[in-house]
Amino acid sequence: MRLPALVGELPARWGRQRDGADASGEASLVVPVRRADGTPAALKLRSPREETTAALIGLRAWSGDGIVRLIDRGPGSGAMPLVPGPGRERLRPDAGADGSEPVSSAAAGRNGRLEAIGAATGPAVSKGVSMSQPVGTLPTQVTGDLYAEVQTFYARQMRRVDALDIEGFADTFTEDGEVVHAGGHRQRGRAEMIAGMRASLPRYQDIAVRHWFGHLIIETDDADADLLRVSYYTLVTQTDREGKVNFQPTFTVEDELVRRDGRLLTRSRVIHRDTPAAPPVA
Repeated sequence: MRLPALVGELPARWGRQRDGADASGEASLVVPVRRADGTPAALKLRSPREETTAALIGLRAWSGDGIVRLIDRGPGSGAMPLVPGPGRERLRPDAGADGSEPVSSAAAGRNGRLEAIGAATGPAVSKGVSMSQPVGTLPTQVTGDLYAEVQTFYARQMRRVDALDIEGFADTFTEDGEVVHAGGHRQRGRAEMIAGMRASLPRYQDIAVRHWFGHLIIETDDADADLLRVSYYTLVTQTDREGKVNFQPTFTVEDELVRRDGRLLTRSRVIHRDTPAAPPVA
């Protein structure tokens, strides 16, 4: 179903009336509506793609804890009617005196709760309502949609390497992608990565390897909208046939991700072995 038909059909399907001008951006469309009881709401429509699914999973997990709450969802979901949570009369505190709502940024940040009901969706086109990254140490925070997209990218990338899908793993890097290992060894390009991994395959016989990433910090680049700098911690486990788990040393990794034809790829990876920090001087 095309977007205009969805915009016309979905509010009525969910018992809501359109109420104001639509807001649009890069990845989704937000339609202001009112519920049957007159409560202001907003219907967010997104394309049913990986980051949409990841964002919806996150909404379920957070369950309204300072962020939008997912109440319901239809098959193939990517659309979410949003309503103000307890103590909120409007979708934004800076709405105009006439009640107008610039709803495309209604849920940016954690400054109040919203509730969301998911619906079926089709192609959509805007940035729309998003969640803030739960890291307050950065000059600017990325949206929850982007945070979920990056996490999903790493989940798929690491599942490939853990499954010993060497070519599939290399395909998550740019053609000229580079990896600098903790010992200083440098690999450039997919072909060199594949050759190095093939040489290491005997080490992984009869063990299951799992890479665990956490504490992601994502930074955008004002000069290049397609560039992300990501820092995170890693832990690698190896499980043998008897179920014995061996923990490998931990690392801190710095990546540069770039977007090519709408797809995230790793352009650069620098791996640092974790070492004890010097104690503070008394």
